[in-house]
Amino acid sequence: MKVGILTYHWANNYGAVLQAYALLSKLKEMGHDAYIIDKIRTFSGWRRLYHSYSYKHYFSWYRFLKFNKEFLAPKTPLCTSTKQLIATFPSLHFDAVIVGSDQVWRESFMGHNYFLDFVSGSCKRISYAASFGLSEWSLNEAFTSKAKQLMQQFDKISVREKTGIEICKKVFDVDAELVLDPTLLWDARFYEEKLLNKGCRVKEPKVVAYILGENKDQNVAAKNIAQEENIGFVDLWSHKSLVQGHYTVEEWLGYIRDAKYVITNSFHATVFSILFHKQFVVLNNKSGGSDRISTLLNYLGLQYLFVSTTNKDIYKALGAQIDYQHVDRLLANLRDGSLSFLKNISLLSRLEIIGPEKARI
Repeated sequence: MKVGILTYHWANNYGAVLQAYALLSKLKEMGHDAYIIDKIRTFSGWRRLYHSYSYKHYFSWYRFLKFNKEFLAPKTPLCTSTKQLIATFPSLHFDAVIVGSDQVWRESFMGHNYFLDFVSGSCKRISYAASFGLSEWSLNEAFTSKAKQLMQQFDKISVREKTGIEICKKVFDVDAELVLDPTLLWDARFYEEKLLNKGCRVKEPKVVAYILGENKDQNVAAKNIAQEENIGFVDLWSHKSLVQGHYTVEEWLGYIRDAKYVITNSFHATVFSILFHKQFVVLNNKSGGSDRISTLLNYLGLQYLFVSTTNKDIYKALGAQIDYQHVDRLLANLRDGSLSFLKNISLLSRLEIIGPEKARI
């Protein structure tokens, strides 16, 4: 099948590009002719000036662009507007379009494109591990009505949080399945071989912090742990520092892989801490989006690693012995279920071609 993926592949965000890469790679492995739909968000006003001329943004942008060009291919022709996307879509001849993963349905980011308003003809509409980001839906009636109409045209819907299932049913009157984020469809060996095979390991033990947003107290707590342990400290995201985004995607992954401890409030830093079998702790992100983290940790029996920002709680979590053999078994079961969801994409097309009665035999 020819499959298009609509997601935030353009974002200067480690998790965003890695989840896009993971899903694209998995679909290719399954034998699909998979493409990234190159719909790019544009900015206006002061945001346009910042994204065009900011020194900090430029160097961040360049490193993500390099990864995007090398690993997120093939792509469709670039579209910067809904009008352009609608005009281009028929010529792409997709059998299915998948929206997801990441926070594609989060109210502050979205438009109706992420409910596949541009899809036409017999093309299948699917969401894979789509996220609302927040636990409650609060957009206005007009937007919600249009989104509901579009959601009810989907052939299959999956989300990555329990609250997402509830929103789908309560707000849009559709059923959704719970699946893993695309980054978890692979084990650590995949990332080692594809992205880290040329990188050198960090030999000295370090506390690695990846703390998003204005969470100064969390950064202070992470630095305190490094000082008390008398080991190095690496800050992979600093809101007020010129080093923001100056690590390549591969370097970001490598620091997590080689860390002695990982302290984060990020979903994808949590994911890779689990995949690389790290001692880690997750702090609550005050800006929201923690449902996806708690859903994952609860399923893997690691909910005790979600703590408040105190040195005592962090130390206790970092000192806990994680049974990664048990975690890997649980993750393998969840992975099998998520892969079954993707495999059924081909079945959707087959049902249309040969008919549902014959397909059951």
